[in-house]
Amino acid sequence: MISRYYTNKLRQPDDKKLVSCDPQGHRVYKMEREIVGGSINTHMSIEALRNITNHACRKLKVAAPKVRVVRSSKRLFGWCNCDGRIYLNKKRHGDNLGVLLHELAHWVVWVKCPEAEAHGPEFMGCYTDLMAAYKVLPKDCAKLLASRYGVVIGEYK
Repeated sequence: MISRYYTNKLRQPDDKKLVSCDPQGHRVYKMEREIVGGSINTHMSIEALRNITNHACRKLKVAAPKVRVVRSSKRLFGWCNCDGRIYLNKKRHGDNLGVLLHELAHWVVWVKCPEAEAHGPEFMGCYTDLMAAYKVLPKDCAKLLASRYGVVIGEYK
C-alpha cells in the first residue's frame, strides 16, 4: 500500500489533483533542496536509523514504524506506508538522516491527524521540530526558509 503522499508526488506539478491534495508539496521539496542537499552522499547504518526512529517516536508518544533500507528503481528517496513501514531508497541515497526525518514526520502526522494534507502545515510543524531536535536545522532557520518558499508551518499535536 503506497501512502497518499507518494501517490501525489508521482503526479506532475500541473496536475490539478496534486494542487488539491498537496497544495504546498512542490514548495516543500524546493525548500528541502536547500536544507538537506549536502546529505545526499551520506549514509547511515540501519541500526542508527532505527535507533533514531525509536527515540523520536518515544518522545512524540506514537508507535514506531519499521524502517527498511531498500534498493529500488523508484524515483523516490524514501516513502512511508500507512501500514507502519518507512522505506529508505539506498539507490537514490535516501538512507540518511534528512530523508528519515521527512518520512518520520509523515508517519507521526498520519498517526496523530490522518486527515492532514501530505505536506501541509501539520507535517511542516512536525518536520521542523524533528530537524531541530536532531540538529539538522534550527527552528528559526526553518521558519525563515519556509517564509521564503511560501510554506506554512503549523501545529501537529
